[in-house]
Amino acid sequence: MSKKTEKQSRKPKSQEGKPATNGVAQTLKHRHSEKTAQMARPTQQTPLRLEYRDAAELKENPSNWRKHPPKQLDALRDVIEEVGWAGAALLNEKTGHLIDGHLRKKIGKGKIPVLIGSWSQEQERKILATLDPLAAMAEADKDRLESLLKSIQTESEPVKKLIEQLAQENRIDSLLPKAEDPGPQIDRAAELQKKWGVKSGDLFLIPSKTVPPRKVVRCPHCDCENEAR
Repeated sequence: MSKKTEKQSRKPKSQEGKPATNGVAQTLKHRHSEKTAQMARPTQQTPLRLEYRDAAELKENPSNWRKHPPKQLDALRDVIEEVGWAGAALLNEKTGHLIDGHLRKKIGKGKIPVLIGSWSQEQERKILATLDPLAAMAEADKDRLESLLKSIQTESEPVKKLIEQLAQENRIDSLLPKAEDPGPQIDRAAELQKKWGVKSGDLFLIPSKTVPPRKVVRCPHCDCENEAR
């Protein structure tokens, strides 16, 4: 072998120790990318369909982690009585379990609207765990919420309490009941002094919301106070 041929066959030092970028390596990389993309994309889903089914025949999900207090049940029942059904339960046809709508099942009499889909058990658990928390992540636009709540008319006490709770959570003072002035409570003087940590003779400076604070200048010679202008 001539020196010229040997010199041509040597690899540059920058390429020594690196795997060859050949067709096999490129094919493996391409297949890995395709596999990753397939994992990221959900499989083709069966179209959802809406049906009316007997509430008593719907099976509750054994993994349902949500509890519904009586005040929620009363509010939902009254809203349905006032406006009718405006939502549907969610049923996994493959397992026969409800994913969402357990309270609707409890309230419903006869047939109720049910949105039906088909998911694996793993997908069902994922939906069950994230459906409500994802909705709870939404943030409220305070001005729009205030305008919306003010426009609602209802005779239902549970719904009124729900609106008041929304107002409290979002600090919408215009919708909260005004606190009544209890008036002087001389008979509770000792109790209130202990509660607020005060005693007779204490003075408190309460700033005015309309009158700007006075600026006072004290004379270092005569110790007199004059209002600054």
